[in-house]
Amino acid sequence: MKKSFLLSFISSLLSLLSFAQNTLSIDTLYGNTIPDTANYGAAGSFDVVINLSGTSPYTGIVYLVAGVDSSAGVLSVDTVSQRAVTNIMNDTINFNVVEIFDNSNGYRKGGNVVVIWPFAPSLVTKDTLYKDVYVQEVVGINENTELYHQFSVYPNPTKNAIYIENNSLNERGKRVRIINLNGKLIYDEQFNSKIDISSFSSGIYFLNIVLKTGEMLHYKIVKE
Repeated sequence: MKKSFLLSFISSLLSLLSFAQNTLSIDTLYGNTIPDTANYGAAGSFDVVINLSGTSPYTGIVYLVAGVDSSAGVLSVDTVSQRAVTNIMNDTINFNVVEIFDNSNGYRKGGNVVVIWPFAPSLVTKDTLYKDVYVQEVVGINENTELYHQFSVYPNPTKNAIYIENNSLNERGKRVRIINLNGKLIYDEQFNSKIDISSFSSGIYFLNIVLKTGEMLHYKIVKE
């Protein structure tokens, strides 16, 4: 899948929303930016400013969506951040995105095209931004994708609890950490097969399983 196909796909999607009066556009990247090169499995954060323009105030949730077109031809489209706004008009909205550069988020080793755009019900998205990201293997570390098959994280999405099932006797979990979309560590405990997240706000979170070997597995979970 080529970059032109991904951009064409997104342009077609955005054209379906052209009935609204208020608009969303990419203002700028600020602070941390999307890296040109990232290590496979590493976590990174970047900031995006969205401009909301129009003739009437908007109240609701604004989503930041990202698409990844990798060198393996895999297209991944997912919500990476969201903000609730109240009576906003002709103002900016700041997003902080925490991204993990691995298979679970659509990244493959080699070249990847990342496309980001804002979305909200009844608003028109005017533009997108895209960045080429080269994902490289960490020197000296053997990334074993089979590890992901040795642990199961479910149900996902969930309302109350996340269960972690260890399908192997060879690997042992040491700690479990959960990070929210703002990059804040909100859970850091010894490995447990059941994690109560009923008190979490609805949204997207990143769950990390730290193994006794020092390796780390990354999962994206959704709290309903």
